[in-house]
Amino acid sequence: MKKTTIYKRLTSMIIDGFTSQIVAIPFIVLMIFTDLKNNLHFQVFTVAFVSTFFICKDLILSGKSIGKRISNLQILDIHNNEPSNLKLICRNLFSFLWPVEILFCCLNPERKLGDIVFGTKVSPSNLEEKRSCNVKIAMLYFSITLLVIFIVFDLIMFLAYSSSGLVRLLFMPI
Repeated sequence: MKKTTIYKRLTSMIIDGFTSQIVAIPFIVLMIFTDLKNNLHFQVFTVAFVSTFFICKDLILSGKSIGKRISNLQILDIHNNEPSNLKLICRNLFSFLWPVEILFCCLNPERKLGDIVFGTKVSPSNLEEKRSCNVKIAMLYFSITLLVIFIVFDLIMFLAYSSSGLVRLLFMPI
């Protein structure tokens, strides 16, 4: 079985990062040209939506992110089976620790930190294999993840605005 190369894995990660930034563009344009830039809930929703897109990126195109599709990679569990949708989401939670994830990727291109914790790996894609994607299920996972992230971010902002001291210093705009 072919091994995943560092080049393909890092290329996939970079493409996925740029894709998430492209998803953010409409929200940023709305904030620049409207009064939404003063709406804290819209700002929190924007961060939550883009974060959710990044976390759920492997659910969008039949179990492969855009970067993995371009790099011809796929996610499998450690037994070479298709991982569950929940594993696909949870493994990406560690992506926010991107410096650590890149370090793990350079040490072992098949398994970053999220892969190790959730028992998955990235390997070259077999063109014959195609993961079936139920759009309704993918949207349900996306919606639930968005709701959870929005509530968490909104709670953080509430605590930042209602408290004083270090929390306020860290989260309050200057």
